[in-house]
Amino acid sequence: MKAVILAGGEGTRLHPLTYTRPKTLIPILDRPMVNYTLDYFREGVDEIIFAAGHMVAELRSYMDSIGEGSRVKIVTEENPLGTGGAVKNVESLLDEPFIVLNADIISSINMQEFISFAEDKGGMGSIALFPSSHPEDYGVVELEEGQRIVRFVEKPTREEAFSNLINAGVYYLKPEILDLMEPNKFVSMEREVFPLIIQDGFFGYRFDGHWVDVGKVDTYLEAVRTLLDIKGSRIDEASQIGDGVEIVDPIYVGPRSVKRSGRLGPLTSVGNGCDLGTSEITGSVLFDEVRLGENVGVTDSVLGEGVVVGDNSTLKGCVIGDGEVIDEGSNLVDQKVGMR
Repeated sequence: MKAVILAGGEGTRLHPLTYTRPKTLIPILDRPMVNYTLDYFREGVDEIIFAAGHMVAELRSYMDSIGEGSRVKIVTEENPLGTGGAVKNVESLLDEPFIVLNADIISSINMQEFISFAEDKGGMGSIALFPSSHPEDYGVVELEEGQRIVRFVEKPTREEAFSNLINAGVYYLKPEILDLMEPNKFVSMEREVFPLIIQDGFFGYRFDGHWVDVGKVDTYLEAVRTLLDIKGSRIDEASQIGDGVEIVDPIYVGPRSVKRSGRLGPLTSVGNGCDLGTSEITGSVLFDEVRLGENVGVTDSVLGEGVVVGDNSTLKGCVIGDGEVIDEGSNLVDQKVGMR
């Protein structure tokens, strides 16, 4: 079986973090997000096809570096084609039922169970569904007995949302569905294709646990915090955390990071080779090689690789791009630094 990973977007809602890396390589705890995608396909999938359109060379280089180059094909999407157009663009590689997965999903789905469900149900395909308290932000699905989909509406108003079951961005599809899409055109599979195949048999696989669409800074932080809650605290043995540091679980600290005093956590992830000074860090993500001065406070923020924060500074709700320097004595609230 083959899997198509939709990774064509530029990650604009994650700027400035995605100026210097594709969204797939945004770090989540100890590894880039794409590794969580690959984890879904450790069994049962022979070939993974990335439909990519932003910083493709960086993605390809990373795949080679982790030994996935032989199993992975990366097809460049020169212009945005939408979910359907991206799949149509790799049609020549698809000659049997296949999986489609949005590249920015972190979830607890059991992919093997989903595939078995879809194969058993037949029809034109199946999609994974997750219960949401904000269904209006996604595609909403109504199921009848036997898990058959009888209605699919993309992003209805809150008043019009007829179910809390949302499209979780994972599809099992028959290759015949490609005949419903024109080549080299922008096609939304959710708006233009799925409503057409309901009559031919389209099924919904519901799962519980966790599901996060990592498309924005707040949901990126949500994904990190969700995994911290699940995995618990971990401090790499190659890091140096002083006896005077107040640790509030859960936290993650990568190798070669140093903190002498202050507070760390909860729900905080620190990358490799960071110097955290005497900071107070809460609910935040620090990429590799971040340098914090003395008496620094960081709350609900994301600091890109190599960021330097001067003494006596506070950051709250901020996103700081790679390599940026925050002057001593700064007090930043809800700001993005490093925007072009």
